[in-house]
Amino acid sequence: GQGQLVDELHLTFTHSKPMPWLLPNVPPTAKKIALDVVVVVQFRGDKLACERIYWDHAAVLRQAGLVKAWG
Repeated sequence: GQGQLVDELHLTFTHSKPMPWLLPNVPPTAKKIALDVVVVVQFRGDKLACERIYWDHAAVLRQAGLVKAWG
């Protein structure tokens, strides 16, 4: 809608250093991670009012080898 921005990102990286924002208290796993992120930003006038960031955390945990996949 008006006053809103939605962006999709595809990130790929190797978990080679601590990442407390994504995997708190998890030492580097040296695993390759692919992460799809959706960012929703809302504006009031010319100011940023709110930013929401979404991703599938279970997919990150699976790729890091911390949980097993279903099936």
